[in-house]
This record gives sequence, C-alpha cells and structure tokens, in this order.
Amino acid sequence: MVRDQRNKLTQEVSSAFSGKLNILFCQKGIKVTVVCPGPIETWNGTGTSTSEDSKSPEKRVSSERCAELTIIAASHNLKEAWISYQPVLLVMYLVQYMPSLGFWLMDKVGGKRVEVAEKKGNTYSWDLLFGKKTKTN
Repeated sequence: MVRDQRNKLTQEVSSAFSGKLNILFCQKGIKVTVVCPGPIETWNGTGTSTSEDSKSPEKRVSSERCAELTIIAASHNLKEAWISYQPVLLVMYLVQYMPSLGFWLMDKVGGKRVEVAEKKGNTYSWDLLFGKKTKTN
C-alpha cells in the first residue's frame, strides 16, 4: 500500500508540476504533456528484456510503442497521456479520478498480487480481480 501511495503522490506532483510548466510556457507557445506509463518492456543491455530476465508472464507495452504514443500525445497537445494495457490502465484511472473506488479495488486485489508475485506469476492479470475459472467435469 505504501508503494501505491508513493506512486499516487508522484503522479500528483508530476501533474501539478506540468500545470505550472503549462502556465509558464504557454505564452511562449510551448505545450507540456505529462506521460504516465504503466509496465514498460525495456532491454537491459545484455540482449534480454525485463520480462525475459524474470521469466515474467506480465504483458508490458514495448518501449517503442510507448515512445510512439508519447509522440502522438505531444503532437495532439494532450495535457496528459496514460500508457498501459488493461487492467493496469483501468486501476490507474480509478485511483486518479475515483480514489475511493480505486483504493478499494487495490485493497481487494493487493493481497492476491503478493501471493502471485511470490509464485512468479502475472501480477497484472484480470484473474486477480475476478478469480480463475475452474473447469467442471
């Protein structure tokens, strides 16, 4: 929960900072876009990606796609752009715009995420929220 609160605080500070930059540079014709990326696939210099290193089943946005979406957001003068796959994007929106519901959801899923992380599973799966479907005979 502390990490989630730090992330929320970082987002709020970034948003406030960009708002001040917008005010400061708007008169000079400079636009500011805040980009809030979720899990991003990066390369570590040894030829393997972050997911390959940890054998993670998480679906991450490629760094190339993140850069592309960042350029699109800036070229369309968006004030803010969130880049992620679902369900991470949904949770980020909920925490930002409906904090009570977002934090309730994080509390509901949080314990399950820790268990899945210990087993090296996908900590961004919809199954954490809805549960895994079991086959019946």
